Amino acid sequence: MTWDRSNTLALAKYGCSRCHGLGMLTPWPRASRPCPCVLRRIFHACLTRYRHAQARDKYISRITLDLLPGPRHSHSLTVSRHEEEYSADFYLLAKRTLDPWHFRLFRLHFLAGRPWSQCLQRLHTSRGNFFHGVYRIQEILGRILAELLPYPLWPLDDYFHSYRSLGPLGIFQQPQSDGYYPFVDPEKFPASNGRPRGLNYHIYNELRQAAAAQ
Repeated sequence: MTWDRSNTLALAKYGCSRCHGLGMLTPWPRASRPCPCVLRRIFHACLTRYRHAQARDKYISRITLDLLPGPRHSHSLTVSRHEEEYSADFYLLAKRTLDPWHFRLFRLHFLAGRPWSQCLQRLHTSRGNFFHGVYRIQEILGRILAELLPYPLWPLDDYFHSYRSLGPLGIFQQPQSDGYYPFVDPEKFPASNGRPRGLNYHIYNELRQAAAAQ
């Protein structure tokens, strides 16, 4: 994920005293980073999706057929369970990223839903250290969830929807083989009321925009 104002503006907290609702911090010129309020928002969105997947009955599972792009006409289908895969990725990512104390806090407070008073007794820590650990977990995992390569868990739509690699016409976007799909000039079609016969209106507009961009 590219950290810029267009990606963080909608996630930023309106009354944030650090970024003032812009979502980006610039500690010095030519150096910018996301505000902690944006990272916490990303973490809570992914945590809510994890809890939704865990709350569903185990016998209610949906199998998804994903079309994987390949060279030329060798596209293949794969069977996946997005809910179970996301739950496993979210849990294992936290386990591999956090140290043992923070991971135990993550399991007690965020996954098990224990209140802070019970977590203090289990972790044998003070109230200040507990809340500092909570904020630290939210910021660390919020950034990792968005920057994980090659498949980040945020945005959620890119993770759960298999058509993310499709272009506007349903063609797989393969920049390295531009000559494989021949360009179609909409002006060469026989026109009927300003639009080629038998061509969808939206597809016709997309072809015109692609012709104008070249």
